[in-house]
Amino acid sequence: MGNCTSCTERRRSSLPSYPIASRSLHPNPLSSRLRNFRLVQPYNLNALIDETLAIIRTVVDTDQDLPHAMLVISRIANREDRWLNVMLALVERIPINDPLGATVIALLLDECPLPSKELLQQLISLICSDNHSRVKLLQTALDKYVKENQQIVQKQTKDVNIEEIVPMINSSANEQQEKLNKKSSLPKLSVKASSPPDAQSSKKIENEFHRDRNTLILLGCLAEKLVGPTSVAMLNTNALEFVIDRVYLGLHNYEQLSSPSFDADNQLSSYSSVFKIILFALVTVEKFSQSSESKHILLQSLTVKDKQKSMNVLEYYETWTTSANCLKRQIGFYAQWLLDNVFILDYRRSSYETLDHQAINVILNDKDVSEYLKIGPDGLEARSDTVSFESVRSTFSVRSDVWYYEVLIVTDGVMQIGWATKQSKFMNNEGYGIGDDQYSIAYDGCRNLIWFGAKSIAHNNPPWKPGDILGCLIDFDRREVIFSLNGRALDPFRKVFSSSSTPIIDGFFAASISSPADTRAFIQIIQ
Repeated sequence: MGNCTSCTERRRSSLPSYPIASRSLHPNPLSSRLRNFRLVQPYNLNALIDETLAIIRTVVDTDQDLPHAMLVISRIANREDRWLNVMLALVERIPINDPLGATVIALLLDECPLPSKELLQQLISLICSDNHSRVKLLQTALDKYVKENQQIVQKQTKDVNIEEIVPMINSSANEQQEKLNKKSSLPKLSVKASSPPDAQSSKKIENEFHRDRNTLILLGCLAEKLVGPTSVAMLNTNALEFVIDRVYLGLHNYEQLSSPSFDADNQLSSYSSVFKIILFALVTVEKFSQSSESKHILLQSLTVKDKQKSMNVLEYYETWTTSANCLKRQIGFYAQWLLDNVFILDYRRSSYETLDHQAINVILNDKDVSEYLKIGPDGLEARSDTVSFESVRSTFSVRSDVWYYEVLIVTDGVMQIGWATKQSKFMNNEGYGIGDDQYSIAYDGCRNLIWFGAKSIAHNNPPWKPGDILGCLIDFDRREVIFSLNGRALDPFRKVFSSSSTPIIDGFFAASISSPADTRAFIQIIQ
């Protein structure tokens, strides 16, 4: 069924503080398998991690055995003297552009014993070392992109016909003015340009991207498991500086980066890699903010002090919520969500209160959703950052005629999007959601599957990527469902109308289930 690797039960804040030598007492199917699993020497951690990444997307059933390589890695980490080696290997090996990389780190850490206080301090010292020079490398990558983009914009400006762009400018003038007004209220930033990168530093930058992203994921997972005094203690190490410096990274060349001309959406570029690091820094901030003491420490660190006034750094990123660049859009969404739900400022109105909802007829139902899903203030966008699968239905159901809605894919991770009735059950800790019973059907563009009745059928559409449009059509007259990606439609599916012995009373709802770090927007539902 559609649980990929999330068949293990999610463990949040119930874990005790240090020192800890034993595993969690929560029942775990992987743990029972490991008791009788014999570690074969010698082992190659890098090869085991590569194998896990290659095969993890094929694990689709709850009762399906996890990859052999994943079991071996977990077994290795059971020994305290090897736990550190496993953590360092995860930081060094998992590529930044693998859509399931963050999931693999979270799941492997979930199956490893918790470290002693001394071992944790040793890990932080190693993975957060040389922070100042590492930040400089990331700033160099941004400087390089800004310079290259400015040259492209200047060249394009010479070739533009002014008569062609005047209507475009007029049509978006109000929207742009609103953004400018908001940005003009922010304190001005002074930025020192970094030296141009040479070939050697460019290589160092490429290596730094995945290390930084993976370090942030590791710190966030540990903070979430060790919520309380231990996670607060982690903020008293150089881990705090490491995380906060990467939150502030987008303020380097902020004015240029906020320009629409810098909205290129090449997910493999160095520019995009830096934005991924900023995004995961925000995720890590949320993981650390589970206690009031940690929240206070983080709030102080996130405050930008200026001669004119002081503001939260998240307010800079909030202006990116409608960016055409999917990564900037994610950063804007996350910053806005943190300001609305975690770091609430006295002088700031909730985002929901500032939006015009008159043109919105249907939204994601915040009363018909699993517990850890983040829903945007307009009710049209959602994000998941947990190991479990999180599901949601819309507020509007359909029972007759032909209906269609579109979804903007903002990340390339595992999601199942489609149609579900009220009878469809959400069991996030067990990996059940949309497409995992006879009352729902879903499209999975990461693993290229159609889900129905907890069974999957492969489809021949290409894997989705950020910026793609998924179409979901339901035709009650023909009793069929049709999915399309960027206009490329699959053959109709009819089983959802014929397999259930229970009559569908409440109709079908637009619905979605998502795995870690996935976000999408329900754009419109039309008849």
